[in-house]
Amino acid sequence: TAPPVRATHGMVVAAEITIKFRNMLPLDTVTHLEAWVSEVDGRKVKTRGRIASVDGKSVYSEGTGLFIVLGPDRFREMVAKGGAL
Repeated sequence: TAPPVRATHGMVVAAEITIKFRNMLPLDTVTHLEAWVSEVDGRKVKTRGRIASVDGKSVYSEGTGLFIVLGPDRFREMVAKGGAL
């Protein structure tokens, strides 16, 4: 498994987030959320996750993400510009 991103790589920005809605999620439902880093390739960090019922029988949504690691100087520059890369 890949190491925790923030602890080893610094700040990241989202490049792509995809969510697939699998089943309707009734109001007031207790759920189980899982999220993990699936791959690190240089500055690219790929993540996966899902929201499921506590017993694991129903998956409500699944998602993937691609994040790009920014060094501290680049991150500060981005924030100063109001979030523009």
